[in-house]
Amino acid sequence: MKTKDKANPTATPSRRSLIIVLCIITITLAVYAQVWDHRFISFDDNDYIYQNEQVKAGFTRQGLLYALGFSEVAYWHPVTWLSHQLDCELFGLNAGMHHLVNALFHAANAAVAFLVLWRMTGATWRSAFVAALFALHPVNVDTVAWAAERKNVLSTFFWLLTMLAYHRYVTDRRLSRYVLLACMFILGLLSKPMLVTLPFVLLLLDYWPLGRVTLSEAGTGNARKGTGPETPSLSRIVGEKIPLFAVSLAVIAVSTMALKSGGFHISTDEVPMGLRLAHAVVSPVLYLAKILWPSGLTFYYPYPEAVPVWQVAGAGLLIIMASGLALALARRAPYLVVGWLWFLGTLVPVSGIMQGGLWPAIAERWAYVPAVGLFIAGVWGVHALSEGRGWDRRIPAAAGMAVLVVLALITYRQVGYWQDNVTLYTHALRVNNENFVAHANLGNVYLEEKRFHEAEKHLLEALRIKHYTDPRRLNNLAKLYSDMGDTEKMMHYYSETVRYVRLDREANYNLGILYAQRNDLDRAELHFSRLLEANPKDAEAYFNLGIVAAKRGDRDRAARLLTKALEYNPEDAEAHYSLGVVLMNLGRSRDAVSHFTRSLEIDPGNEKARASLQAARQYADRLDADTSRLEQAVERDPRNPALLLKLAVAYTMADRTDRALDVLHRIVEVRPADPAGYYNIACIHARRAERPDALRWLEKAVDKGFADVDMLDKDPDLAPLRGDPEYARIRARVKPKG
Repeated sequence: MKTKDKANPTATPSRRSLIIVLCIITITLAVYAQVWDHRFISFDDNDYIYQNEQVKAGFTRQGLLYALGFSEVAYWHPVTWLSHQLDCELFGLNAGMHHLVNALFHAANAAVAFLVLWRMTGATWRSAFVAALFALHPVNVDTVAWAAERKNVLSTFFWLLTMLAYHRYVTDRRLSRYVLLACMFILGLLSKPMLVTLPFVLLLLDYWPLGRVTLSEAGTGNARKGTGPETPSLSRIVGEKIPLFAVSLAVIAVSTMALKSGGFHISTDEVPMGLRLAHAVVSPVLYLAKILWPSGLTFYYPYPEAVPVWQVAGAGLLIIMASGLALALARRAPYLVVGWLWFLGTLVPVSGIMQGGLWPAIAERWAYVPAVGLFIAGVWGVHALSEGRGWDRRIPAAAGMAVLVVLALITYRQVGYWQDNVTLYTHALRVNNENFVAHANLGNVYLEEKRFHEAEKHLLEALRIKHYTDPRRLNNLAKLYSDMGDTEKMMHYYSETVRYVRLDREANYNLGILYAQRNDLDRAELHFSRLLEANPKDAEAYFNLGIVAAKRGDRDRAARLLTKALEYNPEDAEAHYSLGVVLMNLGRSRDAVSHFTRSLEIDPGNEKARASLQAARQYADRLDADTSRLEQAVERDPRNPALLLKLAVAYTMADRTDRALDVLHRIVEVRPADPAGYYNIACIHARRAERPDALRWLEKAVDKGFADVDMLDKDPDLAPLRGDPEYARIRARVKPKG
């Protein structure tokens, strides 16, 4: 039986269509109204909204650059980021309003879906029923009730507007109309890259319901006469899509680059490729089952350990048979092949063969657009079947209404599960108690609420399911035991983390702190050094390495490391204070004063810095006075070695090393046989990182009889030389007295 549906280029809004639109919007919002009272959840909402400083600030210049740039938490979707920023600009962190905007977009999507189908087919009630299925089906709940899924409702909004604009272009192929549809398409891609499949769907629509391509004429390339203006050739129809395909490829390239440069985790080994391929065959059947029988819905579906061969074979056979049947009926029932290929084709980007981040086996939100293809095939198929059998129209209408009522009730209940973290994750565990993501997130929620025993139970369950290769679970358990005061278990789980992920920042940082507290400085330095291996600009790593160096007594290295920390974080009050302390120990009291002062400017309540500043000023003033007296004494007795040595020490303590070297050279002139002068010159050159000069003067000191091995080994001034082979050679020449 041939379909009677034709492209409907002359359809204009009627009172009935407007009433249908209003009814769709009203019913959709009624079912989803409860999201007004929902909270954000800790799965993605934190990264996208309430813990994202660039989003929370609303519309700012920096926020615009962030939206256009490459994020470390998601793929490239600047329009979605701007949408979240607009919400924060208008509503702050009122979660209910963020959710309500999602619901409004979903209602609008359902209304536009009706308008698109009605304009293309002229079938009012079938179009309305497809839109109603889309609006009320439970499989779409996570897209609407999950604030972070704004990208899905927003990109679908532009998807449907692109289809509407495409229909207008088909009826009158003016450049301005093509530009409009291209703009809608680009905005959709910038909301979510999944729209890359839309050009293929437009080709399907050219076959049905637009009737621009027929099977008998597909290979001729001839222009045909249709219901409106002359229908273009097949080559022209395909050529119309080439700019759209080009834009799709460009967005794929940019998105891939964004994932890599933004630091977004692209999974390569969490799910083996064999399992990915097997599950890619099975997943369309799983989505089909969820759409036909929407039970056991949840926010995250973990990958199975394996997919049985019989499931892969059965799913593959089912897909082949369904595709073959749809193609066989393509002339008589073109909506079947269009709807089925729409469903399969739009699932390709989320098949799981290429993965990024914490990729689920399936996700109901990924069926948001694909399900429309099944709804079209099903509704038009049932209509054709009822007409062919001469059924009373009231029978399918009544059955359809019953289906919508049942779906609305299930959806209403499903929306309630998204009320808050505990409700969502607890429901997920009722669906599947082996859901490690639900266990981990529920454990984190309980940890934040200081419900330690419940947190421990769920975090250990997550670890049991996911094994010891998941650093997120290990780190969370370490945090738990930290809060519980169990240091040994905390260190165990952080150590397990770095065992599997050597450069994990959180674990290395905390292990470094713990070992430093235990005065195990070698291990502390090892873990802080790994932070720099992962990020050479990590200010906290430089700071803590500086503290470790100070504990070792290597004050010069400590000063260099703390200075480096301030280079990358100049507003760190504690780093300024610590550097001030190190500089005081080096005798650089004036420099210490400036850092204590800056520490107090940043943190006026830092009483340690206030007391140290006062002491540093007093010391600097006293040192200046002592230096002045010694200078006067040396003027009176310029060849007195004892006075000269005291003045050299005073200059060194004031970090006036050039003056100190001048005085020490005078001592060498006065007492050329005394090794002390040569040794002190070597120390100053070593402190100034002038290694060749330091080694040269140290060898002169040994030549003159310097024999204090203990000082050579322990003097902090010589620390920069001790790893040098030349230093080892010079030290080997020292012959201790006695």
